[in-house]
Amino acid sequence: MSSTTDVPSLVDRLRYPLEGAGRDDLVRRARASLHHDGAVELPGFVTEPAVALLAEEARDLAARRTWRSEGVGTAYLAPPDPMVPSDHPTRHLGRFATGVVPYDLFGVDSLIRQFYEWEPLRQLVEDIVDRGPLHPYGDPFGALNLAVMENGDELQWHFDQTDFVVSLAIASATSGGRFEAAPRVRTVDDERFSEVQSVIEGRSDQVYVHPMVAGTLLILKVGTPCTGSLPLKGTKPAWWPCSPTTPWRADAARPCCTRPATAAPHRFPSLLTTRRIDSGWRGPGR
Repeated sequence: MSSTTDVPSLVDRLRYPLEGAGRDDLVRRARASLHHDGAVELPGFVTEPAVALLAEEARDLAARRTWRSEGVGTAYLAPPDPMVPSDHPTRHLGRFATGVVPYDLFGVDSLIRQFYEWEPLRQLVEDIVDRGPLHPYGDPFGALNLAVMENGDELQWHFDQTDFVVSLAIASATSGGRFEAAPRVRTVDDERFSEVQSVIEGRSDQVYVHPMVAGTLLILKVGTPCTGSLPLKGTKPAWWPCSPTTPWRADAARPCCTRPATAAPHRFPSLLTTRRIDSGWRGPGR
């Protein structure tokens, strides 16, 4: 998609100032939310007219370049452990079904890509996550993904193996599509399998629901939560650009790969997440 749209005009700068004292206050409040809840949700970060432009591009990309995958997996993104009882959470298999458009299929004139590569956005995320300098993720496929979720699609509860996740909602499901996260369900010293099991079985009261309405920018501190998503029903897709892994990395030494969660304590993911799409697509905004 060729676009002459000015990238800064995509953002509601009155609501989310990117300079001056207003920006300082935005960063302060977002940091506090990230620290307390393990997530910061910025609804309306992208304006409604901008969402329509991004959705138009996403529709074209999704129709021509989506790679689909479907199957079952554990919350630990690893094979089931045969050495534990059958009802152990490391053996629980949940369904995933989703589509993705990888970074290398976004043209240089892509508005979605330009937004991701926009330096003020990187600087804002850097200041909010407060982990020191962030560097572009060197993976030519995974740096930026467009997640395409259609009728019945979902992601099983899982621990992402990254420092943080940034997502921008650009199409809304008419039903479902909620992003659910359970912060701090485990620690480096305690796997807390019983708590993980309660989340997977829907018995936990520690689950946060993020509606992810079109235009919302969501930052998840994966070092503190487990995530996933509820099934989508309908005939049209919902889209989440930015990355389901990490679009920017806090360490420059390994720009092209993510390390296993056990490699360093600060990368031990304790955020359990899920997402499901229950019904359709609401229109040009997600």
